[in-house]
Amino acid sequence: MATNKSEIVENLVTGPEIVTGVKAFQKKRVDEGEAAVVTLDGKYRETLPPGPIYLARYPVFTQCKMYFVDTRDRQLKGSTTGELTIMHPAPVLVDLSVIATYRVVEPRIVALEVEQPLGTLFDFTLEAMRGAVQSMKFDDFLVGGQAANWILQTLRKRGLREYLGLEIVHVNISHVGANERVRRLMEDEGLRQREVDAELREQAARHQAEMQRQLDQAYAQRDVAKLIDLTPEYMALYKPELFTTVFGNRQATDELRLQALIEMAKMGVISPSAGAGGGQALSDLLLGMLGGQPGAPALVGGAEAGGRLGLGAGSVESAKQRLSREHATLQSGGYNTTLKQLPSGEYAMLVALQDEKGNTLNIYMVCNERYPAHPPQVFVELNGEQEEYQSALLRNWTAEQSALDIVGEVMEFYS
Repeated sequence: MATNKSEIVENLVTGPEIVTGVKAFQKKRVDEGEAAVVTLDGKYRETLPPGPIYLARYPVFTQCKMYFVDTRDRQLKGSTTGELTIMHPAPVLVDLSVIATYRVVEPRIVALEVEQPLGTLFDFTLEAMRGAVQSMKFDDFLVGGQAANWILQTLRKRGLREYLGLEIVHVNISHVGANERVRRLMEDEGLRQREVDAELREQAARHQAEMQRQLDQAYAQRDVAKLIDLTPEYMALYKPELFTTVFGNRQATDELRLQALIEMAKMGVISPSAGAGGGQALSDLLLGMLGGQPGAPALVGGAEAGGRLGLGAGSVESAKQRLSREHATLQSGGYNTTLKQLPSGEYAMLVALQDEKGNTLNIYMVCNERYPAHPPQVFVELNGEQEEYQSALLRNWTAEQSALDIVGEVMEFYS
């Protein structure tokens, strides 16, 4: 492993030039592209720009030294042989050369505070080159621009002005050395990776198209069970960040199922299995809840909008309180129940039942703020398929009845 650090010549500073004799009769000159750093009795006095210097300005009995610093733009070449390993797309040793253009911006630091500013700059440049090859691809170095900018920005973050008195102006990749065998290896590796990426994209596109075809077919055939079965796979492929959250939690799964059914009702794919006499269709109700055209269901019982329902002498209870109480009663009875308030302010309750043979019976109830004076909209699924269930309870609904009564009627019918 080798670098060209030994070739660096520390020639930024000329001097010091010690002024002898009577200063009052002497004059010095600073050329363009230089700056003069002056010390008196070993202590820094000032930095002078190009032009004449009349030494009478300094005390007679002091030792005056002048350091001349080159302030022109200069280039530092950093080369490595067997020193750096590019990791992508495969680990391989490369020979790399860069040219860093720099200039002196703090002559005092260069002349008086740093012994080997160019050697230190070379070490920083080599460190930046090493960081670049560890994080970038082989092709980036062949092109050059992106890798050179990476090294430039890394050097600028090192605080070179304060530490070395230097400023990096530009970095250029002058050579990337790899033998022909290595080049073929890198090209073959890149080609194989591109082929694999193309095949994966093609497979994903085919699978997504097949998933969409099955979803469209399930919608067309009103196959609710199929739609629900497709949902986990679809989310695992296209919304993986939500899969564990949703399908690792039964309540979240039930809420997702209810949301999917609401969307299906909005599209007209399903309709209510059981409705109140004179009430509107569930699809209309859900469409109104989701901001569609049909309005909210008419209220019964003569109560004013936004009021509360009387349950007995001296007591009032909102729909939310009533449903929360019924939800708690069902849960305490061992029922798997989910209660959710929808964005429109309506409430949706799901009661999920399952027998010892694995048959599932889901009861969905949607209530507005006038519940229980106004009956809920209800539909039923048996093993994932919508049932044409007609409820006598809903046709003769009273405010004393509850969700527990609906569940009991449905269970009795399917028992």
